Amino acid sequence: MFYISSRGSTANHWLAKTLSKHPQIVCFRSTRGFPPFDPTSTSHTELSVDLFFDGLLECSSATFHEKIFGSIHGYHGLIAKTACEKKGGLFSYLIRHPISRIHSAYIYHLIKDIYKPGGIEISTDSAHERVCLIFSKELSPFKDAPILRKKSWPQRLNKYFYKICQVMLDSLFPIQRAKIISKIRIIQKSFVDRVTSPLQKIQFARKNSENVVNSPNASDLVLNEKRLIRNLFIKLCDDFMRADNSLYDGCSQHAGIVMEEIVVSSQYFKNHLWERIAPNVQITDNYLTSVFSESRFNIHRQNPMTPEQVWLSWPDSMKNIFRNYFEKYNLACICDAFGYDRTFL
Repeated sequence: MFYISSRGSTANHWLAKTLSKHPQIVCFRSTRGFPPFDPTSTSHTELSVDLFFDGLLECSSATFHEKIFGSIHGYHGLIAKTACEKKGGLFSYLIRHPISRIHSAYIYHLIKDIYKPGGIEISTDSAHERVCLIFSKELSPFKDAPILRKKSWPQRLNKYFYKICQVMLDSLFPIQRAKIISKIRIIQKSFVDRVTSPLQKIQFARKNSENVVNSPNASDLVLNEKRLIRNLFIKLCDDFMRADNSLYDGCSQHAGIVMEEIVVSSQYFKNHLWERIAPNVQITDNYLTSVFSESRFNIHRQNPMTPEQVWLSWPDSMKNIFRNYFEKYNLACICDAFGYDRTFL
């Protein structure tokens, strides 16, 4: 049994699929239950980590131990480490140069969560250029930009209610937590759908600066594009670097799997990654050939930017935000440990 922790933007799709290509390996991805449903689903029960790993072991037992079961990118950070290792599993984590990872995740979420819902079709290159210009104040964020209305009071109440429930359940009912949380999510959805009118829900619209200024409720309803993209960048810097710090401090360096290596080096895949998956299972040249013939998912550019190129393209305001969290979570040690260049920072 194995588990690979990842916060995202580290070739999770590709790795889960290529591992599952091996006749003795099954790797689930982005799930916290059985069957391996998407964790955002409200119609299934999220399992505690202990029950999840019991499930992986039962799957192996059901195949008379002819197959090894594992998973990736479901429980973030160190949440799964104790349960995995307690039950004899191998716990590892994926690492990537922090600039490359944050840049990749940032572009993905800009398009998915901000521009696309606003009805604005924008390419990866254009999204990157646009936010850099807005951060550097060379482009007005209002002109032909998506406008996000604030969440209505039922949605805000719903958010805080869920957080309070999580804290209480962690303290009072840790074993039943997953099942109860699943029920709460169903109640939440019903609450928002019934109380919040369609016009009050989060809406995106194209407006120009004059529409925004002249809107009678502009100060109350409108968050401008600059604030949206800035908050997203801050959130990703904090989330990803905090997770990297936690995993590096809580695991051996050997448990770290370098994303840049596994996608290009068959030797690294065979000599390092495989030791963290199934060290007693044979790996053949034919299998490795099939691994590296597999196309990767969610590649944002045909010619990816290097970390240094990304850094040089960022305006000072973005660099300052990145540096703040880079220093806060001591990412210099992680970069040095895994051989990531940081001389240009």
